[in-house]
Amino acid sequence: MGVLRLFSVIHPNNPCMRSLFTLYLFITCCSVSAQNAIGGYVTDSKNGEALIGVSVFTANRISGTTTNAYGFFSLSVPSNDSVYFQYLGYEPQSIKLSTAKTLTIKLKEATGELKEALVVGERNEPQHGSTHINMKLLNSLPAMGGERDLVKALQLMPGIKKGADGTAGMLVRGGAHDQNLILLDDAPVYNPSHLLGFFSLFNTDAINDATIQTGGFTANYGGRLSSVLDIHTLNGNMEKTVYSGSVGLLASRATVQVPVFKGKGSVMVAGRVSYINKLYELTGKKLPFYFYDFNAKINYRLTANDRVFLSVYDGDDILDESESPGAGTIRIKSKMGNQISSLRWNHAFSNKKQFSNLTLFSSRYRYQVDADLNESNLKISSNITDVGIRYGIQHQVNNRLSLRYGAEMINHTFNPNSTKMKGSFNENIKDRPAQVRMMKEAALYLSSQYNLSTGLLLSTGLRYSAAQSGKAVYSNPEPRVQLDYRLKPGQTVSVAYSEMVQYMFLLSGSSAVLPTDLWYGISERIKPQHAQIISLGYQYTQKMITVKAEAYYKPMQKLVEYKEGTIDLVNGDIDDKIIQGKGKAYGFELSTKISNGKFNAIIGYTLSWSNRTFSGLNNDRTFLARYDRRHDISLIANYELSKRTALSAVWCYATGSRFTAITGQFMMPDGNYTDIDLLPLYSGRNAIQLSASHRLDMNLIIKNNPGKKYRAEWHIGAYNVYNQTQPYRIKMQKNDDGSYAYKQVGLFGFVPSIAYQFTF
Repeated sequence: MGVLRLFSVIHPNNPCMRSLFTLYLFITCCSVSAQNAIGGYVTDSKNGEALIGVSVFTANRISGTTTNAYGFFSLSVPSNDSVYFQYLGYEPQSIKLSTAKTLTIKLKEATGELKEALVVGERNEPQHGSTHINMKLLNSLPAMGGERDLVKALQLMPGIKKGADGTAGMLVRGGAHDQNLILLDDAPVYNPSHLLGFFSLFNTDAINDATIQTGGFTANYGGRLSSVLDIHTLNGNMEKTVYSGSVGLLASRATVQVPVFKGKGSVMVAGRVSYINKLYELTGKKLPFYFYDFNAKINYRLTANDRVFLSVYDGDDILDESESPGAGTIRIKSKMGNQISSLRWNHAFSNKKQFSNLTLFSSRYRYQVDADLNESNLKISSNITDVGIRYGIQHQVNNRLSLRYGAEMINHTFNPNSTKMKGSFNENIKDRPAQVRMMKEAALYLSSQYNLSTGLLLSTGLRYSAAQSGKAVYSNPEPRVQLDYRLKPGQTVSVAYSEMVQYMFLLSGSSAVLPTDLWYGISERIKPQHAQIISLGYQYTQKMITVKAEAYYKPMQKLVEYKEGTIDLVNGDIDDKIIQGKGKAYGFELSTKISNGKFNAIIGYTLSWSNRTFSGLNNDRTFLARYDRRHDISLIANYELSKRTALSAVWCYATGSRFTAITGQFMMPDGNYTDIDLLPLYSGRNAIQLSASHRLDMNLIIKNNPGKKYRAEWHIGAYNVYNQTQPYRIKMQKNDDGSYAYKQVGLFGFVPSIAYQFTF
């Protein structure tokens, strides 16, 4: 009955849904039939890997498209015309019009000098608020301990900030960590971090492609307010067996790709394990903490038009610590990790105009803490589990009009902090059995891209979402619209508006993922969060330089925070500890990319504001958000010294984050005036700012046997070259005169790195 009730709010008889279907019929009927439709897949000639975002266009460049997340394209072409394929780092290719079976285009890697050697490689057409991350170029950036990290590369982009130094979370355009939708092969990821946030869980050796949207959101994505990070793992080499790996100071990884069934399929397996605990033992220190993760994918081509993919991820962070202070013995064991899987079926329709994708997925994030103190024992556990289905169709009606429509349904199961105690571990903690809460979330969407005229592109979309938790049912239309106008060759201006709704949230007391962090859903008392994002962008491209400028304004409603004075998150009803308020974020982003043969650089700058207003917090006055940082600068440079050596560097600067400080104390006598308590006086909420942080990272790449069957690279570099303190947290210390002062504590100083990477 719950499912029927939920879908009743997105039934076609609903006024918003009638508008959705009317729009679909109108734009379909108004479109003009195409001449000859061709369709197919574009792959890498060496390994059969799908190439995403390849530009496909006719000779006059009037008609064009790009390949989707599975390398598929559809295009209407006049008779006897040629079709061209162009992709960064690959040799261009052209073919004559064919009406044969579904095409497979194999592009060869360019053998000449690579003109762009940086992490961010823009696709050829303007994509307002969307950036494609080229994984092959990520390898050139400096990495902490030699461990490449996708999220840390994203943190260098304008509009995307890090939390505390070393953390793997993303703060996008004034939003919080939990307001980013992260998808791994179409399945949601709830904790994207390892080692309490020092690394992300994404093994870069296993990733084929990643795209992040921070504005101009397409209607097929929803459920978060700030960004969408869509990651696709390698399908696996379909031509030959390939082994690759890396050995670094902090972790090692290995990947194998094996073709099966005579080139019709492949298997990819990748694993990674850290040994930072062993490294610390060599210095005489103890850090009983390590992580591992595992990716696997099976890819099989059923027919020329049908493909199936099975993807699996499993990873854990493990802590096992024992101490014997005095007569007692303390042992703490914790385990925190994700299990993610998805089964997908792609189908290219025989008319070569439509492409469908059906995904069944599951995602589970859980942690458990087991603590022993002599004869006492405390167990704390929490988890969130998703099971869902998603179906979508891309429809290339003609060269002027393309549609995307589909539906999804997700069942969320929340099990926040259940506790079980034996003995007298802590008198303030009581047994709390599992309090399972179910939430169902569903959505229908339709979007279109229509070329109104040469150089003028209109993108529209409507997502209609709904969620049910117990007796609470909410539904919301989420319209999106974007207009791109080409002023002249190489110059484009864009304006976009999106509405986003979020039905779940993370209650967090810190920048790292800890057992006090709880995923929770809406209820009768807790309403869905809303945001409206308005952005205006300009892009200039001329020969060796690309400049992008974008301004945004983002009001937010029903944001979630703890009530004033909330400390105990283990006992009691979570609904009673939460208040909701509003926020506002706005800013300006600027990036300049320079490509000049052997030298390449990206300069990024963000000027931004983010504030919050909650009734019951800060005397009801508006206050700055915790990670409101006025200025953020990143400089990325890469220089090819020779065919076998290259040098890269990253310098970044960020205004300090904010916190609420104790500014004094006052004396409070008890009722009988026999004793006096000292109670703290606090500053305004987030009124104090940490010092700005800045650092320089460098990396030297030395290639062995370039072009040979066995290829290897040495990566030698350093994080924080000039050993600048990066404020990570604050602590209060007592001065000699009895007064107290705050001290800013850095997490990492100078950290050298060396890694050996190989492929054969």
